Amino acid sequence: MSETAAHLVDSVLPVQNIRQWVISFPYQIRLCLAVRPKIMARALDITHSVISKYYQKKVGLQKSTAKTGAVTLIQRFGGSLNCNPHFHQLFIDGCYELGPESEPIDFYAAPPPTLQELD
Repeated sequence: MSETAAHLVDSVLPVQNIRQWVISFPYQIRLCLAVRPKIMARALDITHSVISKYYQKKVGLQKSTAKTGAVTLIQRFGGSLNCNPHFHQLFIDGCYELGPESEPIDFYAAPPPTLQELD
C-alpha cells in the first residue's frame, strides 16, 4: 500500500487538493458486488459520474467544458475480514476547465461539501 501511495503522489495525482470519498453499500447487495465484477464496475461508474457532476455543479462549469479526475481503490473486506466491498475514491477537489481541444486551461477549486450535502 505504501508503494502505491508513493506512486500516486509522485507520478499520478496533480498538485491540487485531493478529497477522499468512501462509498459503502447496504449489507443486502455486498455479496452481489463481491461475486459479480460487472455489477461492481457499473456501481463504480455510477459513483464516479455522480461525484464528477457534483464537482462540475459546485464550480459552475458545464459537463462539456469541465473535467475532474479520480483514482479508486476497491477494498473488498472490512476490519474483521468480513465481506464488505467499498470504494475509496480520491478525487481532485475541483474541476479543470477545458479549452477547444479538450486541453486544461484553468483549475477551479470546489468549496468543501456542506453537512447537508454529505447527508
